[in-house]
Amino acid sequence: MLLPRRRALLGGAGWVLGLSGLFGAVSAGAQGASPRLRVATHSLPPYVIAQRAAPPQGALREFMDAELAPLLGVQFDWLPVMTALRVQRSLLDGSAELAPLLTLSVAGLRELQFAAEASLFMDSFVALRPGHPLLRRERVQAADLQGQHVGTALGLLLPPDLEGLDIRWDVVSATEADRAILTRVARGQLDAGYFSNPESPRWSAQQLGIPLQLRPLDVARRALFPAFARHVDPELVARYGPLAAQHFATERWTRTLQRWLQGVSAASTPARSA
Repeated sequence: MLLPRRRALLGGAGWVLGLSGLFGAVSAGAQGASPRLRVATHSLPPYVIAQRAAPPQGALREFMDAELAPLLGVQFDWLPVMTALRVQRSLLDGSAELAPLLTLSVAGLRELQFAAEASLFMDSFVALRPGHPLLRRERVQAADLQGQHVGTALGLLLPPDLEGLDIRWDVVSATEADRAILTRVARGQLDAGYFSNPESPRWSAQQLGIPLQLRPLDVARRALFPAFARHVDPELVARYGPLAAQHFATERWTRTLQRWLQGVSAASTPARSA
């Protein structure tokens, strides 16, 4: 696989985000219990919805717990939502074993174990301030953001199409960065906000009760990979990759995501599909 060299917006590991032996390094708990994997995620509603200090809710957790965990013979222990940069650090320091959806990079490959297959593919979008001239276009080009004041999340690896452009980046370090960016765009404090998918800004705008002006950004699609800490059994990594890619391509995943897009709460989530 040819891997494009990418640089992080800020210094650090240089990879993101915007998830020893399987029965050794991964805790098995009580005798006979399934091995456990600690899962680190950043806010990506409705895929991952922050619950303050509690584990997240959302389509990704529901689907992985119902579809992937039984097939792998593991249990996922979901850590509270953190910034994308903290997700990276938690894998490096061993406080987490798995981050389900990260952007692959050369620097990341040196530090972590990435599954060989991407789990999901996402299209980039920009949210534009009210009255912005780019709203007259159906699609936005990377060069259109030259000279613009654009918000993005701390630790999010940007598409290479945006590198080298004269863009005034406003890096947001909040755990729920989507909400913070959209609020600043709506107030006219930012020209635009960069988002790795359209669902997250739509969800957050609905929760905030603010109008959303969203346009597709013509850059390369984002391929999101599961990444594992170095101490996780490579055999588990090899099993996880194709299994996740296969199941995220099914109608069951599509239906799960659609329920969350429609605002279904975890308390009323239907049982696992057949």
